[in-house]
Amino acid sequence: MRMLARERTTAWGCLALLGGVLFVGCTPDPPVETPAPVVETMDSETPDPSLDWTDEERAAVDAVYIYLEKVAFISQNLGTADRTTIFEVAGPPATASLQDIWIAWSERGWRQVGDPSFSVSDAYRVKKDNRGVHYTVRGCFDPSPAYVVDREGNPVGPNSGSRGMAQYGVLSLASGHYLVVEDIQEEGTC
Repeated sequence: MRMLARERTTAWGCLALLGGVLFVGCTPDPPVETPAPVVETMDSETPDPSLDWTDEERAAVDAVYIYLEKVAFISQNLGTADRTTIFEVAGPPATASLQDIWIAWSERGWRQVGDPSFSVSDAYRVKKDNRGVHYTVRGCFDPSPAYVVDREGNPVGPNSGSRGMAQYGVLSLASGHYLVVEDIQEEGTC
């Protein structure tokens, strides 16, 4: 999902742009005394949660974005995409419902147009068991930029829904590979 990748990297792009703007006009001339810069701070009730994430939690978040990109790609290219490639980034039970949806859509000639978006609000370790280490990644999922069309490109039914909280269960295997194993759309809005 190209939109997802952009959302995730927008902050870094802005910082890079800001850094470029700050250094424009720097010259080797002798320093001139200038007044101290005024720095405005914005009060925020929701600080950036990614600042406190461990490397493993960041990897779990990355796994969710990769999963969502793969789901969008397959959903948009059902006639040509290899649906089994979802198993590279996800496992059951998340994959079971996707396969059922894709089979039904393929039989009807349907496909997805557009990319939903997802913004992470939290990521944390849940437990460790004989399968690996489990993480939960939560955030706001907005399906509205995407919709389903028939063979002729006509929208099928209403749009994909409204923004809501989503929770993804991510399993970190002993090999270091991360798989999305749960994809839960929660009640409520965000």
